[in-house]
Amino acid sequence: SLRILGMLGLFALLVSIFIFLGIFFSSRVSNAITSLVWLLLTWVFLAFVFPNLLGIFVGNLNPIPSVDEVSLRREAQLKQIGDQFQPFGADGEPLSSKLNQAPSTENPSATRRWATYFTTRKEIETKSLDEHIDQQFRQVQLARDLTQISPIATFQYAMEGLANTGIVSYMNFVKQARRYRQTFIDFIKTEDRGDPESLHIYPVKEGLSQKPVDPDAVPVFEEQISYRNVLSQVGLLVLFNLLFFIIAQVSFLMSEVK
Repeated sequence: SLRILGMLGLFALLVSIFIFLGIFFSSRVSNAITSLVWLLLTWVFLAFVFPNLLGIFVGNLNPIPSVDEVSLRREAQLKQIGDQFQPFGADGEPLSSKLNQAPSTENPSATRRWATYFTTRKEIETKSLDEHIDQQFRQVQLARDLTQISPIATFQYAMEGLANTGIVSYMNFVKQARRYRQTFIDFIKTEDRGDPESLHIYPVKEGLSQKPVDPDAVPVFEEQISYRNVLSQVGLLVLFNLLFFIIAQVSFLMSEVK
């Protein structure tokens, strides 16, 4: 397939970079073994040392709260909402609960209170989770942008893009899933508005239409795969090839003059 051919092309670009590096080191030293050692050390540095050092640097530069910290903060906010809507006395009995009546089609005011309660809780949970994930994404994206100074890292990211794996593919999936989440909510509200007998109170079941929904009308989630990032990484690999070719050529010519 085209993706397999693309992966072979990426591998060829990476190999050619190290061929030019090999020519450069060969022109700098007289011993072939020394040249090979320098080439291996360069590969180890670009493949392991440099990306890990940058990852540590970015982690310290832009620290994000831990999962436990986020969970504790979210639980505190949810508890505050629970106390607001359903405060309890020392004996466990409700003092002035706003939710002392069950939601029903005959009691719109109680249904609206439950809807407000559920909506507020869900907004807190969704915002907390989305913000933490976005912080992680920004940190990872910064590290990826910096590590693309290494041709090996650029090659790795390009291969991940072609295979639709890795963190960028996951980030794109999460963004699309969030859009689908809103699309699905909008679909529910649109269907509900078409029922004059409904209370039109989302998201409580008793406040929504009880009429059956056509399964074929429900929006279907379809992941859209993008290869735009791969194109930029291919461009970087080509630039790396040109750069190392020029360096190797100049170094070789200078050694010939000597």
